[in-house]
Amino acid sequence: MRQKRIYTRNNEKYIYNRSFPAYDKVIGILTPVYAQMGMTYRYIAASHIKNGMYKSAVTSFLEAQSITKDPNIYMEIANVYDEKLKNSEKAIYYYQVYLKALKNAKTPSPSEYVESIQKRIDYLKENPVK
Repeated sequence: MRQKRIYTRNNEKYIYNRSFPAYDKVIGILTPVYAQMGMTYRYIAASHIKNGMYKSAVTSFLEAQSITKDPNIYMEIANVYDEKLKNSEKAIYYYQVYLKALKNAKTPSPSEYVESIQKRIDYLKENPVK
């Protein structure tokens, strides 16, 4: 008759400690796949835009942003709301989120570019699309 293995706290700790390298290996394998998912959502968003599916594009951009944390995605969302959906309020919001994210970016953006975005925000505030 086979004996049941009894796990004690110490034995459990030993098993968990031995599993860490395996989990680290799995994370190493899956991380590039996860990052690729972010790019895939961006490609999906671009396809939605080409097909006039602007709200779906925003949804896909937000999915990409949740994975990649790229501030440029906020700019793409702002452009969709501004140029395609004609929603000034949301365009302003995402332009502002983008500018705020730029403050924490590793590489600074040209000041002329930041100023042009601020001018667009000011214009949209003065001339909201109805």
